Amino acid sequence: MAIAMKLHQVRDFIAIAESASIRKAAKVLGLSQPALTKSLHRLEDEMHVQLFARTARGVELTPYGEVLLVRARLIEAESERARQELAQMRGEREGTVTVGVSPTVATSLLPNVLMQFRKDYPNVGINIVGGLYYAHLPELRAGTMDFAVGPVPAGVPNFEFASDVLFYNSTAIACRKGHSLRNATRLAELEKAEWILYGPSRGGPGASIIEAFQDAGLPPPRVMAQCNSIAGLVSVVARTDILCVLPRQMLDQEPLCNGLHVMPIAQRLPRYPIVLMRKSTSPLTPVASHLATLLRRQVAYLNLDGHARPAKKAVALRG
Repeated sequence: MAIAMKLHQVRDFIAIAESASIRKAAKVLGLSQPALTKSLHRLEDEMHVQLFARTARGVELTPYGEVLLVRARLIEAESERARQELAQMRGEREGTVTVGVSPTVATSLLPNVLMQFRKDYPNVGINIVGGLYYAHLPELRAGTMDFAVGPVPAGVPNFEFASDVLFYNSTAIACRKGHSLRNATRLAELEKAEWILYGPSRGGPGASIIEAFQDAGLPPPRVMAQCNSIAGLVSVVARTDILCVLPRQMLDQEPLCNGLHVMPIAQRLPRYPIVLMRKSTSPLTPVASHLATLLRRQVAYLNLDGHARPAKKAVALRG
């Protein structure tokens, strides 16, 4: 028998799950506790399963409830996205865009893009979620993030996300100023050095030095730590003899990387792709699509995609 969940039932179920209490959820929703309890019981009757179990502190999800919560959040997110998309089609420039960005994207692309987007859509809210790509995957899967821009995730199924390569990021090896190896020109000179990797060892900046050592026929680099914080990594490298690999755009940022020295290594390090990624089953809303277009134009303007073009005096985001 077909089951037709109503949107208010989805909303009520999510509120109870997040509050772990029917009383607290009723207060959040502005409903009476009996009304919310009735809504839950009706949903459980329709599903023919128990979604919550009572505890001393309130309620907790049953295994059935845990499965439904994932789907319910997708339903809620898609419902809101549909509402916003229809409003935007009517000419109402409203809504919210949530985008995940890696530190490289945040420093090299976002500033000018956000200025232009704000001019085009002054009434649209923008939620920027920083971090590396694996931190964005749960929100992309849940439908609460429109798209993410950053290094390509390793091992993510192709059917789950649609992704477009924006550009291939170049990296460089950095050390503290005054380091004894600061003038090294060959990777072989760094064989005994210790390294701190930015992000995971696959699919990002950290992977490039491992691959470079392998291509040069050297033993694997001596990795002593991995770090997801740019500020933390820079602080460690600037105060020790540990080496790191960072995107070149980031090494150009002041004052963040003022304490670092870019080493003149002759070998070119492997580049890695920066992609724009979204859930394959969820098309972008008009305003999210516009923001993605502005990002692509900024990539072209900065020549990050590698296509030669004449110098320009102003940022050319409008087409």
